[in-house]
Amino acid sequence: MFYGICDLILESNIALPELAAVNPQGGLSDCRFELSSTRGTDRENHDWYYNWILPSGRIWLSFAKENSNYLLRFPGKADFLISESSTKVQCFAVPDLPLDTVCHLLLDQILPYVLASQGKLVLHASAVESQWGAIAFAGSTGEGKSTLSASLNRYGNPLIADDCLVLKEEDDDEIYAVPSYAGFRLWADTIAMLYSEETYKLSRVAHYTDKARLNLMTNQLPFSKKPVPLRRIYVLNRQPEKMDGSDVSIRALSSSDALTKLLSCVYCLDNRNKQWLRKQFDHFTRLPLLSRVRSISFSSDISFLPAVYDAILKDCAAS
Repeated sequence: MFYGICDLILESNIALPELAAVNPQGGLSDCRFELSSTRGTDRENHDWYYNWILPSGRIWLSFAKENSNYLLRFPGKADFLISESSTKVQCFAVPDLPLDTVCHLLLDQILPYVLASQGKLVLHASAVESQWGAIAFAGSTGEGKSTLSASLNRYGNPLIADDCLVLKEEDDDEIYAVPSYAGFRLWADTIAMLYSEETYKLSRVAHYTDKARLNLMTNQLPFSKKPVPLRRIYVLNRQPEKMDGSDVSIRALSSSDALTKLLSCVYCLDNRNKQWLRKQFDHFTRLPLLSRVRSISFSSDISFLPAVYDAILKDCAAS
């Protein structure tokens, strides 16, 4: 089975219902995914060069090298082995791991690193299409990227990407935001606020989270199918709920501050790879990107989202 995501043709030995099926020319793919039934070689003794640690102190994801390949481990869930060329991904899941969890880990955790290691500029960001072009939201986990994009989507702005944004340069020297897949992962309070007026079909993201997946095609919500010229990247800075909800602050960043903010949002498979780091730095300094970055501060109370929405659209229309 072949699927399209972020300009990538992905071949898979399991169904990936969140992705659109494609028929690639010559049956060729950019990357092949295999859910393997065996563990293969011993993967216990490794020099883990990076651990992604949750606020609770628990390790969420560990990175190591295994010969020339990369091993990414979600403790208690699955190991993913990414080839040196990032053209093959194998998953060795623990027994009885639900398939929806496997799909989620692949689409929302592993593929961003695959895309980045193939030379693409990949940000931990969400984005929607507006009349002025693509509006992106970058920031740490929990800052509200998906909530803002879902709010704008609810007002008729097509989704481009929920959590993994690929930017590319075209022949017209413009930067384009590349569509990912037609779905959101949202918390219950966001769903209740944005979609309470109608009944929407939801599905489980994974067995270990209370987030729900909203498929835009199934629920007839707008999704961009072609790359969109980039208008703005807003770096999120959510404030305590006691902040006045109407007090939304948007300010331009200096080139150095914008560069620092964006570099912190880049998906990076191996930060020891100096050649890859130089290429990413070149992306930011060569492309007309940094001048489009803004910082936005707003209340963490989601009932004030309409005020945030209005401020963003006024900023995009102002210049």
